[in-house]
Amino acid sequence: MATINDVAKRANVSPATVSRVLNGYSIVSTKTRNAVYSAIEELGYKPGKRGRTATHQISRTIMVITFGQWPTVIEGITDAALEAGFDSIIINTKPGLTPSFMSYIDSGFIDGIILHNIMLEHKVLNSLMNKCPLVQCGDCQNISGGNLVDYDNEKAAYDLTEHLIAKGRKRLAFISLETVYGHKLKFLIQRTSGFRKALQNHGLEVNPAFIIRTTLAPRFGFNEYLTAENKVIEDILSLDENSRPDGIVFTSDMLAVCCMRIAQRLNIEIPKDLSVVAFDNTAYCQVTDQKISSLVWPAYEMGYKASELLTKIIDKKITEPKRIMLDYKMVLRDTD
Repeated sequence: MATINDVAKRANVSPATVSRVLNGYSIVSTKTRNAVYSAIEELGYKPGKRGRTATHQISRTIMVITFGQWPTVIEGITDAALEAGFDSIIINTKPGLTPSFMSYIDSGFIDGIILHNIMLEHKVLNSLMNKCPLVQCGDCQNISGGNLVDYDNEKAAYDLTEHLIAKGRKRLAFISLETVYGHKLKFLIQRTSGFRKALQNHGLEVNPAFIIRTTLAPRFGFNEYLTAENKVIEDILSLDENSRPDGIVFTSDMLAVCCMRIAQRLNIEIPKDLSVVAFDNTAYCQVTDQKISSLVWPAYEMGYKASELLTKIIDKKITEPKRIMLDYKMVLRDTD
């Protein structure tokens, strides 16, 4: 039976684009939409039916427990779940909160759980694992024999940094959010490690003042956080020309945009005087006059693979723990 991935391959687009065509998004071009419809017809692809399976004729449901806004990951999760005949319940919570979602699980209506970018107390995590199958997607805790879908954040940061070194940059800085509501995010710590290793392996100085890790505190709103980040960036770019960084790795496209605007105000030319690269490859990369070079991580595929793995575990098609590491790529534009 054809899957959404088969359709994507035949139409030469991403699975996320196929999903957007099926869900009626207007942002997809007519040419692409027609290619997707042709592939669907050729392969005989039939999208999953919500909530019921042909064999069980009962509603089957997975729960996604996540922290933050990750629509493309969630889209991948729900698409794969539908193809396998599962509904999805999305619980968006914060680290450290009382796990009210346990009542859903204790009710017996949840067949499996995906933890996405959230760290839970060990007693809560152990309780979940004892109740139903569980797959971690993205930022995760070390679970012996656990199921995981992710990509190598440390290597991704290493590769971005090494790219700037290959461009002749020597005074490199790294600016990243690290702590959110009192909880350190593991994937951001891994990116910091990748940055350090790239400098060390190429014999460059690791300047502690150029590794800036910031905090989003509960008492701060997002505007206050951005104001603080802008000050951090302006302070480091206001250093003497021979002391300031000649390249910066950001773990967010949004912060890279802030940097571009500050650099312009300080008459720092990009990329002549300063190279800028970032993570995520969001629409922010396209809003500046010079398009930002950024790393694309497989958001849709992570969600899809995590959901596909979970439903196969539930249906006992997979009985051994699996760790799936996905590829990423750099999209180089005007700023490196």
